[in-house]
Amino acid sequence: LDQLATGISDLVKKRVVLPQLFKKIKMIRENYTYLEQTTIDRDTQGVAKCAKGFTSLTKEELGIQRVNYVKLKDTADLCRDYIEDYDFVEGRYNTLLNDSIAFKVDFDLLLGTDTTLSMKSINSVSSEFSSINPDALIGPNIPLANFADLLLGMACQIDVLGKLNSFMANVAIVNKMDWYTKIETSKDLNGNYLDPRLSRVDGNWYVGDLLVIPHVDVPVNTCYVLDTTRGAILDRQEIALRKSEENGTNFVDEFITLMVTVKLQFLVLNNDANAFMKCSDINLGISSIKLH
Repeated sequence: LDQLATGISDLVKKRVVLPQLFKKIKMIRENYTYLEQTTIDRDTQGVAKCAKGFTSLTKEELGIQRVNYVKLKDTADLCRDYIEDYDFVEGRYNTLLNDSIAFKVDFDLLLGTDTTLSMKSINSVSSEFSSINPDALIGPNIPLANFADLLLGMACQIDVLGKLNSFMANVAIVNKMDWYTKIETSKDLNGNYLDPRLSRVDGNWYVGDLLVIPHVDVPVNTCYVLDTTRGAILDRQEIALRKSEENGTNFVDEFITLMVTVKLQFLVLNNDANAFMKCSDINLGISSIKLH
Protein backbone atom coordinates (compact mmCIF):
# COMPACT_ATOMS: atom_id res chain seq x y z
CA LEU A 1 0.00 0.00 0.00
CA ASP A 2 2.89 2.38 0.75
CA GLN A 3 4.29 1.79 -2.72
CA LEU A 4 0.88 2.46 -4.29
CA ALA A 5 0.46 5.70 -2.33
CA THR A 6 3.97 6.86 -3.22
CA GLY A 7 3.36 6.20 -6.90
CA ILE A 8 0.24 8.35 -7.08
CA SER A 9 0.85 10.88 -4.30
CA ASP A 10 1.22 13.73 -6.79
CA LEU A 11 -1.57 12.45 -9.03
CA VAL A 12 -4.47 12.53 -6.59
CA LYS A 13 -4.35 16.32 -6.66
CA LYS A 14 -5.14 16.23 -10.38
CA ARG A 15 -8.25 15.06 -12.18
CA VAL A 16 -6.75 12.21 -14.20
CA VAL A 17 -5.59 9.55 -11.77
CA LEU A 18 -7.37 6.28 -12.34
CA PRO A 19 -5.13 4.72 -15.05
CA GLN A 20 -2.14 5.10 -12.74
CA LEU A 21 -3.78 2.81 -10.18
CA PHE A 22 -3.21 -0.25 -12.37
CA LYS A 23 -0.25 -2.04 -13.87
CA LYS A 24 0.22 -1.98 -17.65
CA ILE A 25 0.41 -5.03 -19.90
CA LYS A 26 1.73 -4.56 -23.43
CA MET A 27 -0.76 -5.73 -26.04
CA ILE A 28 1.04 -6.78 -29.23
CA ARG A 29 -1.91 -7.57 -31.50
CA GLU A 30 -5.68 -7.04 -31.86
CA ASN A 31 -6.57 -9.69 -29.28
CA TYR A 32 -5.12 -10.33 -25.85
CA THR A 33 -5.41 -14.05 -25.16
CA TYR A 34 -4.96 -15.79 -21.85
CA LEU A 35 -5.85 -19.01 -20.06
CA GLU A 36 -8.30 -18.78 -17.20
CA GLN A 37 -9.56 -21.26 -14.68
CA THR A 38 -13.17 -22.21 -15.44
CA THR A 39 -13.74 -24.81 -12.71
CA ILE A 40 -11.75 -25.77 -9.61
CA ASP A 41 -11.98 -28.54 -7.02
CA ARG A 42 -9.73 -28.69 -3.96
CA ASP A 43 -9.64 -31.83 -1.85
CA THR A 44 -6.89 -31.58 0.74
CA GLN A 45 -7.59 -34.09 3.52
CA GLY A 46 -6.20 -35.26 6.80
CA VAL A 47 -4.81 -38.79 6.67
CA ALA A 48 -3.89 -41.39 9.25
CA LYS A 49 -0.24 -42.29 9.69
CA CYS A 50 0.87 -45.01 7.24
CA ALA A 51 -2.59 -45.09 5.65
CA LYS A 52 -2.93 -46.54 2.14
CA GLY A 53 -5.40 -45.97 -0.65
CA PHE A 54 -5.47 -42.14 -0.51
CA THR A 55 -7.37 -40.51 -3.38
CA SER A 56 -7.94 -36.86 -4.18
CA LEU A 57 -10.50 -35.07 -6.35
CA THR A 58 -8.40 -31.93 -6.76
CA LYS A 59 -8.48 -30.68 -10.36
CA GLU A 60 -9.02 -27.60 -12.47
CA GLU A 61 -10.22 -26.87 -15.98
CA LEU A 62 -8.93 -24.01 -18.13
CA GLY A 63 -10.56 -22.00 -20.90
CA ILE A 64 -9.17 -19.57 -23.46
CA GLN A 65 -10.28 -15.95 -23.08
CA ARG A 66 -9.84 -13.27 -25.75
CA VAL A 67 -10.05 -9.52 -25.14
CA ASN A 68 -10.19 -6.80 -27.82
CA TYR A 69 -8.90 -3.27 -27.38
CA VAL A 70 -10.97 -0.10 -27.71
CA LYS A 71 -9.73 2.77 -29.92
CA LEU A 72 -10.43 6.34 -28.80
CA LYS A 73 -9.84 9.36 -31.04
CA ASP A 74 -10.21 13.14 -31.19
CA THR A 75 -9.33 15.73 -33.86
CA ALA A 76 -9.11 19.50 -34.35
CA ASP A 77 -8.50 21.70 -37.40
CA LEU A 78 -5.99 24.51 -37.05
CA CYS A 79 -5.39 27.39 -39.45
CA ARG A 80 -1.80 27.46 -40.78
CA ASP A 81 -1.73 31.28 -40.56
CA TYR A 82 -2.23 31.11 -36.80
CA ILE A 83 0.53 28.52 -36.48
CA GLU A 84 2.94 30.70 -38.43
CA ASP A 85 1.97 33.95 -36.68
CA TYR A 86 1.83 32.65 -33.10
CA ASP A 87 4.37 30.15 -31.82
CA PHE A 88 2.20 29.03 -28.92
CA VAL A 89 -0.91 28.05 -30.91
CA GLU A 90 0.10 24.55 -31.98
CA GLY A 91 1.36 23.71 -28.50
CA ARG A 92 -1.93 24.78 -26.97
CA TYR A 93 -3.89 22.58 -29.36
CA ASN A 94 -1.57 19.65 -28.66
CA THR A 95 -2.35 20.08 -24.98
CA LEU A 96 -6.07 20.46 -25.68
CA LEU A 97 -6.25 17.16 -27.56
CA ASN A 98 -4.03 15.27 -25.14
CA ASP A 99 -6.19 16.44 -22.23
CA SER A 100 -9.35 15.55 -24.13
CA ILE A 101 -8.34 11.95 -24.68
CA ALA A 102 -6.80 11.57 -21.22
CA PHE A 103 -10.08 12.71 -19.63
CA LYS A 104 -11.99 10.23 -21.82
CA VAL A 105 -9.70 7.36 -20.80
CA ASP A 106 -10.18 8.31 -17.15
CA PHE A 107 -13.98 8.47 -17.55
CA ASP A 108 -14.20 5.17 -19.45
CA LEU A 109 -12.00 3.37 -16.96
CA LEU A 110 -14.47 4.35 -14.27
CA LEU A 111 -17.82 4.20 -16.11
CA GLY A 112 -17.26 2.54 -19.51
CA THR A 113 -20.02 0.23 -20.73
CA ASP A 114 -17.88 -2.68 -22.05
CA THR A 115 -18.85 -2.37 -25.72
CA THR A 116 -16.86 -2.15 -28.96
CA LEU A 117 -16.73 1.65 -28.53
CA SER A 118 -16.37 1.85 -24.74
CA MET A 119 -13.91 0.20 -22.37
CA LYS A 120 -14.65 -2.37 -19.73
CA SER A 121 -14.67 -0.39 -16.50
CA ILE A 122 -14.54 -0.47 -12.73
CA ASN A 123 -18.30 0.09 -12.76
CA SER A 124 -19.06 -2.68 -15.27
CA VAL A 125 -17.10 -5.38 -13.40
CA SER A 126 -18.12 -4.39 -9.86
CA SER A 127 -20.64 -6.42 -7.90
CA GLU A 128 -23.27 -4.61 -5.82
CA PHE A 129 -22.67 -4.38 -2.08
CA SER A 130 -25.05 -6.41 0.09
CA SER A 131 -24.78 -6.10 3.86
CA ILE A 132 -26.76 -9.33 4.34
CA ASN A 133 -24.56 -11.53 2.16
CA PRO A 134 -24.64 -14.78 4.20
CA ASP A 135 -20.95 -15.45 3.52
CA ALA A 136 -19.90 -12.02 4.81
CA LEU A 137 -22.71 -10.67 6.96
CA ILE A 138 -22.21 -7.07 8.11
CA GLY A 139 -25.55 -5.51 8.84
CA PRO A 140 -27.47 -4.43 10.63
CA ASN A 141 -24.75 -4.71 13.27
CA ILE A 142 -22.80 -1.39 13.32
CA PRO A 143 -23.78 1.21 15.97
CA LEU A 144 -24.02 4.78 14.63
CA ALA A 145 -22.84 3.64 11.19
CA ASN A 146 -21.46 6.27 8.80
CA PHE A 147 -19.87 6.52 5.34
CA ALA A 148 -16.44 5.45 6.63
CA ASP A 149 -18.00 2.33 8.15
CA LEU A 150 -19.59 1.52 4.80
CA LEU A 151 -16.29 1.84 2.91
CA LEU A 152 -14.44 -0.31 5.43
CA GLY A 153 -17.32 -2.81 5.45
CA MET A 154 -17.13 -3.15 1.67
CA ALA A 155 -13.36 -3.68 1.93
CA CYS A 156 -13.93 -6.33 4.59
CA GLN A 157 -16.41 -8.17 2.38
CA ILE A 158 -13.97 -8.18 -0.55
CA ASP A 159 -11.27 -9.65 1.67
CA VAL A 160 -13.56 -12.30 3.19
CA LEU A 161 -15.34 -13.34 0.00
CA GLY A 162 -12.07 -13.44 -1.96
CA LYS A 163 -10.06 -15.43 0.56
CA LEU A 164 -9.26 -18.22 -1.91
CA ASN A 165 -7.81 -15.68 -4.34
CA SER A 166 -6.22 -13.62 -1.55
CA PHE A 167 -8.04 -10.38 -2.36
CA MET A 168 -7.08 -7.36 -0.28
CA ALA A 169 -9.05 -4.16 -0.93
CA ASN A 170 -6.74 -1.14 -0.97
CA VAL A 171 -8.56 1.73 -2.73
CA ALA A 172 -11.95 3.45 -2.52
CA ILE A 173 -13.19 5.80 -5.25
CA VAL A 174 -15.93 8.19 -4.14
CA ASN A 175 -17.85 11.20 -5.37
CA LYS A 176 -15.94 14.33 -4.45
CA MET A 177 -18.96 16.13 -2.98
CA ASP A 178 -20.06 13.04 -1.02
CA TRP A 179 -16.58 12.81 0.48
CA TYR A 180 -16.60 16.48 1.44
CA THR A 181 -20.08 16.51 2.98
CA LYS A 182 -20.23 13.02 4.55
CA ILE A 183 -16.70 12.60 5.90
CA GLU A 184 -14.21 15.43 5.42
CA THR A 185 -16.37 18.05 7.15
CA SER A 186 -18.29 15.87 9.64
CA LYS A 187 -18.11 17.28 13.20
CA ASP A 188 -19.74 16.72 16.56
CA LEU A 189 -21.76 19.36 18.44
CA ASN A 190 -18.55 20.89 19.79
CA GLY A 191 -17.01 21.32 16.35
CA ASN A 192 -14.56 18.44 16.70
CA TYR A 193 -13.96 16.23 13.68
CA LEU A 194 -15.65 12.89 14.17
CA ASP A 195 -13.61 10.06 12.76
CA PRO A 196 -10.10 9.25 14.07
CA ARG A 197 -9.71 6.69 11.26
CA LEU A 198 -9.55 9.55 8.76
CA SER A 199 -6.00 10.67 7.93
CA ARG A 200 -4.07 12.48 5.23
CA VAL A 201 -0.56 11.37 4.27
CA ASP A 202 1.47 13.12 1.55
CA GLY A 203 -1.71 14.64 0.11
CA ASN A 204 -3.60 11.33 0.06
CA TRP A 205 -6.77 10.63 2.04
CA TYR A 206 -7.10 7.38 3.98
CA VAL A 207 -9.87 5.73 5.95
CA GLY A 208 -7.98 3.24 8.05
CA ASP A 209 -5.60 1.58 5.57
CA LEU A 210 -7.93 2.26 2.62
CA LEU A 211 -6.62 4.87 0.17
CA VAL A 212 -9.54 7.13 -0.83
CA ILE A 213 -9.72 8.96 -4.16
CA PRO A 214 -12.45 11.63 -4.36
CA HIS A 215 -13.35 11.85 -8.05
CA VAL A 216 -15.70 14.20 -9.88
CA ASP A 217 -16.98 11.54 -12.32
CA VAL A 218 -18.29 9.18 -9.65
CA PRO A 219 -22.11 9.53 -9.57
CA VAL A 220 -23.52 11.21 -6.48
CA ASN A 221 -24.40 8.76 -3.69
CA THR A 222 -22.23 6.03 -5.26
CA CYS A 223 -18.85 4.60 -4.27
CA TYR A 224 -16.43 1.87 -5.31
CA VAL A 225 -14.00 -0.24 -3.29
CA LEU A 226 -11.45 -2.46 -5.01
CA ASP A 227 -8.20 -4.38 -4.96
CA THR A 228 -6.19 -2.59 -7.64
CA THR A 229 -3.74 -5.48 -8.01
CA ARG A 230 -6.54 -7.45 -9.71
CA GLY A 231 -6.89 -5.09 -12.66
CA ALA A 232 -4.56 -4.07 -15.49
CA ILE A 233 -4.45 -1.71 -18.47
CA LEU A 234 -3.93 -3.50 -21.78
CA ASP A 235 -1.75 -1.09 -23.76
CA ARG A 236 -1.99 -1.62 -27.54
CA GLN A 237 -0.95 1.94 -28.39
CA GLU A 238 -0.13 4.80 -26.05
CA ILE A 239 -1.53 8.26 -26.78
CA ALA A 240 -0.26 9.26 -30.25
CA LEU A 241 -0.58 12.77 -31.73
CA ARG A 242 -0.37 13.23 -35.51
CA LYS A 243 -0.90 16.12 -37.94
CA SER A 244 -1.65 16.27 -41.64
CA GLU A 245 -2.84 18.62 -44.42
CA GLU A 246 -4.29 15.68 -46.35
CA ASN A 247 -7.84 15.88 -45.01
CA GLY A 248 -10.58 17.07 -47.39
CA THR A 249 -9.77 20.57 -48.65
CA ASN A 250 -7.21 21.29 -45.94
CA PHE A 251 -4.34 21.86 -48.37
CA VAL A 252 -6.00 24.59 -50.42
CA ASP A 253 -7.74 26.06 -47.36
CA GLU A 254 -4.40 26.06 -45.50
CA PHE A 255 -5.56 24.11 -42.49
CA ILE A 256 -3.83 21.37 -40.56
CA THR A 257 -5.76 18.55 -38.91
CA LEU A 258 -4.41 17.39 -35.56
CA MET A 259 -5.45 13.91 -34.46
CA VAL A 260 -4.86 12.07 -31.22
CA THR A 261 -5.56 8.35 -30.72
CA VAL A 262 -5.10 5.66 -28.10
CA LYS A 263 -5.77 1.91 -28.11
CA LEU A 264 -6.32 0.18 -24.80
CA GLN A 265 -8.60 -1.95 -22.65
CA PHE A 266 -9.22 -2.58 -18.97
CA LEU A 267 -8.51 -6.18 -18.02
CA VAL A 268 -10.04 -7.96 -15.06
CA LEU A 269 -10.00 -11.74 -15.10
CA ASN A 270 -13.40 -13.31 -14.54
CA ASN A 271 -12.03 -15.05 -11.47
CA ASP A 272 -10.97 -11.66 -10.05
CA ALA A 273 -14.22 -9.76 -10.63
CA ASN A 274 -15.19 -10.06 -6.96
CA ALA A 275 -12.23 -7.87 -6.06
CA PHE A 276 -14.36 -4.94 -7.28
CA MET A 277 -17.47 -3.75 -5.40
CA LYS A 278 -19.81 -0.77 -5.70
CA CYS A 279 -22.56 0.71 -3.61
CA SER A 280 -25.07 2.47 -5.87
CA ASP A 281 -26.93 4.05 -2.93
CA ILE A 282 -24.63 5.15 -0.11
CA ASN A 283 -27.47 6.32 2.12
CA LEU A 284 -29.25 2.98 1.78
CA GLY A 285 -25.98 1.14 2.28
CA ILE A 286 -25.28 2.99 5.54
CA SER A 287 -28.81 2.28 6.74
CA SER A 288 -28.40 -1.43 5.91
CA ILE A 289 -25.36 -1.84 8.18
CA LYS A 290 -26.62 0.40 11.03
CA LEU A 291 -27.69 -1.21 14.28
CA HIS A 292 -31.23 0.16 14.79
